[in-house]
Amino acid sequence: MRSSFTSRFNLIRNHFKPSLQATHSRSFRASSKNNMTKFDINSKLRMNSGYDIPILGYGVYQTPASQCEDLVTKAFDAGYRHVDSAAAYRNEGPCAIAIQKSSIPREDIFFTSKIPLACLEL
Repeated sequence: MRSSFTSRFNLIRNHFKPSLQATHSRSFRASSKNNMTKFDINSKLRMNSGYDIPILGYGVYQTPASQCEDLVTKAFDAGYRHVDSAAAYRNEGPCAIAIQKSSIPREDIFFTSKIPLACLEL
């Protein structure tokens, strides 16, 4: 059973593993001082699937469901196009409502979540 889980996990991980090809309007530059990569809210990575995912995501961990829709809407207004949640946070529904109400095209928004381990044992 363990090897079955491991092979499914690796299949999922490899599908979503970024290829590290920068798709930012400017190339990533290494800082001359500390060799750190500079990026901004529009910086993206190309995944093996061909999609460009924003590097920065708005995390909703410990955000009360009652406030989540409004905060995700404000994050979109600030330029975020990636929302990170999990079923355990119990606020995926309000995130979905904010995405539906947004005037941003759905194909421009990434919604990432965590899959509970129990769900992988199909």
